[in-house]
Amino acid sequence: MDEKNKQWFTNKDLFILINELQGDLAETKAIIKKYNGLYSKLTEVKQDVDEIKSVQKGKQSVGEAIKSWGGWLFGLVSLIFMLIKFYGGM
Repeated sequence: MDEKNKQWFTNKDLFILINELQGDLAETKAIIKKYNGLYSKLTEVKQDVDEIKSVQKGKQSVGEAIKSWGGWLFGLVSLIFMLIKFYGGM
């Protein structure tokens, strides 16, 4: 057999290499499944955080509205009571 037609690996060596590659492939698949699970959990956590942030923004805006309109409401109610007292006493 000349150098051109000489086999690089024997059949036994090829069989061993293929089996090792199959083991590596199974390990890679397991790692990918684990990664996909972590990624889906990360997505769920991100959605939860976004929901919490939006609830906090809503609470903050309600608090600001109460602060800004509370004085006006108190003044209006006070005016109504004063008018009732003033005109109701006659």
